[in-house]
Amino acid sequence: ISFKKRRGKPGVSSIKAVSQNICPECPYYEDDCDFAAEKKGALPCGGFILLGHLLDEDIINIDDMKNIL
Repeated sequence: ISFKKRRGKPGVSSIKAVSQNICPECPYYEDDCDFAAEKKGALPCGGFILLGHLLDEDIINIDDMKNIL
């Protein structure tokens, strides 16, 4: 895993993959996630950002993430 500093958000396809497949499994998703609720200015959590960048860099894929849920 690269520890280089990343700028910006993960790519659009990674954001979509994490949002659709991982976020619904999070205990904060329904009631406490402002990002999932699409509140203005809400940022994704650190886990979301990390998973998105790992997907972008082909370190993991969506099936890897689904297999650990």
